[in-house]
Amino acid sequence: KFPTKKAEDIMKNVFLTHLLDSKYNSDTCKNLTTQITETVKTQVKAELGNNNRFKVVVLVMIGANFGQGARVASRCLWYPQYDRFAQYEYHNESLFAVGIVYGVYYE
Repeated sequence: KFPTKKAEDIMKNVFLTHLLDSKYNSDTCKNLTTQITETVKTQVKAELGNNNRFKVVVLVMIGANFGQGARVASRCLWYPQYDRFAQYEYHNESLFAVGIVYGVYYE
């Protein structure tokens, strides 16, 4: 089974490590998004081990926080018996970040 809680904890730790007290800048956030995505993906795959049956997909979005609302939505084909996802949100006075990890079972 996909470790949803562990994936959430991984995202929380990575977000806090990279984003704590960060200020929004479109140039640096572009690179930061890629770094965070790769770090989360690597750590979740390590948690799953080598003999797992999950394709891991990670999405991270970072934007400027001007007090506005934001909604993030996604759709995909889903096998509810096996497929899972985890999400984490972070915000400070300058930026917001949303991360989603999908664990999609494959045979």
